[in-house]
Formats: sequence, structure tokens, C-alpha cells
Amino acid sequence: MKFLIYILLLDVLLCGCTSSYLVTEKGEDGSLSYVDFNGEMKGETFSIELSNGTEREGEDVSIINEDAEWKELGIETTVHIKVDSLKTVIKKNHLQGGLEGFGFGTLGGLVLLGAIFLIDPGREFSNVNELLTTPKLLVLPALGTLLGIIIGHMYEYEFQNNQQQEKSNK
Repeated sequence: MKFLIYILLLDVLLCGCTSSYLVTEKGEDGSLSYVDFNGEMKGETFSIELSNGTEREGEDVSIINEDAEWKELGIETTVHIKVDSLKTVIKKNHLQGGLEGFGFGTLGGLVLLGAIFLIDPGREFSNVNELLTTPKLLVLPALGTLLGIIIGHMYEYEFQNNQQQEKSNK
């Protein structure tokens, strides 16, 4: 039984949701256009990875023509860089992560409850209210919610620079 609990806890701890998007100038082949990307990132805080491996944090990123610009966090200066130098931009939504964590935690709690009845079918609760108010059933949804809020739902926007496009065309 303890093994099953550890597996469920590990599942909750490792669970995180990410939405990934390819960003191109015009949004062809199902990708996100620069205009749509600008709309989604307006006023948002993000982390960015450049094609040389450098990581930065900023807010309010936008792409105009072939240039990207954003306000660097901490120093409040505006950074201008060529779009070809971008690799990924990641923003997090902690509220959505909390809701997803609650859902996964609740699902994990229900699976655990089902496992308890499968392993120990003789276990009886005097009534349904006793079952539903058992504090142990609230641990996984609460843990999932807390972890989801901390980790957040990640939105990853990927940019293909000219070198990456040449490799994928080969």
C-alpha cells in the first residue's frame, strides 16, 4: 500500500502542464504569427532563452518586423535583439497551474481510494459522509493545487532561426 502511495505522490510531483507553440512571421502551417504572439505576451512576465544559450527575464515582449524588444527585469532597460537570436520564450500562469494541480490531485485521490477498496475490500465506512469527509482524501487535491500554483502552467513559444530551419529542411 505504501508503494502505491509513493507512486501517486511521485506522479503528482512530476506532473506539470506545458503548452508549446511554434512562432513564425506570418503564422503559416498552424504556427503562431508575430502579431498573435505580441497579443499573448502584452504585459506578461517571461523567461527567454537565446540561440546562444543565454537566459534572460523580462516583461512585455513584442516583435516588430525582424526585431524583438522587451523590458529587462530588475534593471528596467529595453532590450532590442534580432528575432533570429531567439530560441524560446516561456511564460507561466500560476492560477491555471493550480486548477490543473487540483484536478490531477483529485484524480490521484480517487485512484488511491479505488486502490484502497481493491486491496482491502472488507473495509467499510458507516456512511458516505464519513467517506467523503476523511481528511486523507483532501491531501492529494490540496498538494496538487499547491504544487500547481508554485510550478504554474507553462506556455513555451519556440522560434526557429535560420540555422534551425536549414537543419530541419535537410
